[in-house]
Amino acid sequence: MRGRCSATQALCLISTLGLWTGCAPENPFSTSPVSGRVTYDDGQPIAAATVIVHFIPQAPAVGNKHPQPAQAMLQPDGSFAFASTFARDDGAIPGHHKIVIEAMNADYSPCPSAVDVQFSDPDQSPLSVEVLAGGENHFELSVVRGT
Repeated sequence: MRGRCSATQALCLISTLGLWTGCAPENPFSTSPVSGRVTYDDGQPIAAATVIVHFIPQAPAVGNKHPQPAQAMLQPDGSFAFASTFARDDGAIPGHHKIVIEAMNADYSPCPSAVDVQFSDPDQSPLSVEVLAGGENHFELSVVRGT
């Protein structure tokens, strides 16, 4: 029959329209607030114009959804009060995270002298934290100066 669609075709069309209009399935990952401070091992703040802390989740995918990293920008004293994953200041996904530190100059170019290169690579970074769902997630971390 020309001009008619099957129930399967109609369901596919409705699902596709739902994706286009924002009716996609819910995100399976929750977030929890995180805060803390990142300094050199002597307690001094990192010497760079901008420093971003990346929380790289080690959690597996849920279906076809992969956990997103969170980011927090350090204040001049090395502290951060919020991190963002899906929305501004929503926190980090609960679970184990590798921590990566990104130090930049005023023009946002990399500042390798600020932090040792190992801290900018998730495979080499010795920093890791466990973010607890609904728990106290304050982290004091230290890094080594770059060369």
